[in-house]
Amino acid sequence: IHHGLGRVIGARGRHMEGIVGSTMRSVVYGVLGTNFIQAMLATLGFVVVGVPGAVLLGLICFFLTLIPFGCNLVWIPIAAWLAVNGEIGWAIGFAIYNVILFGPFETGMRAYIIDRNSQMPLILLLMGMLGGLAVFGLLGLLIGPTLLAVGFALLYEWSAGPEEEKAASVSELVGARS
Repeated sequence: IHHGLGRVIGARGRHMEGIVGSTMRSVVYGVLGTNFIQAMLATLGFVVVGVPGAVLLGLICFFLTLIPFGCNLVWIPIAAWLAVNGEIGWAIGFAIYNVILFGPFETGMRAYIIDRNSQMPLILLLMGMLGGLAVFGLLGLLIGPTLLAVGFALLYEWSAGPEEEKAASVSELVGARS
């Protein structure tokens, strides 16, 4: 791809290749990094309330966080189990902790990690995740945001193109004269 883009499009193609690579890395790191952090925090919550098999449940949460609201399948039954066993205070606290962990914290953390290297708006990220899930299944949770982020980055670069190309050609001319 590197040589093909370079031959067909030139320097602009190599620049686009860099954008595609950094965008893909930022989406993958954002999704997997957020999942890892959430799984660790979920495991901590399971340990604090005394749930048996907390580490295994945390590992399950790592994979379920790929699906929006997927960890609800783990923590809601645990909160109900705590309530049935007479631990109403722990059940309420555990539920609040998990609503925050798998709600606003997840959204903010994922947006922060992805936004470090990509200029994609959060709404596009969420649309990419849900669209990818609908089209490609579980793997689409990584493929969807990546394709949408790459498309967004390429469209953004293309729309800003002529001024940057003029600036690049002027700097090349100045460099050639000196």
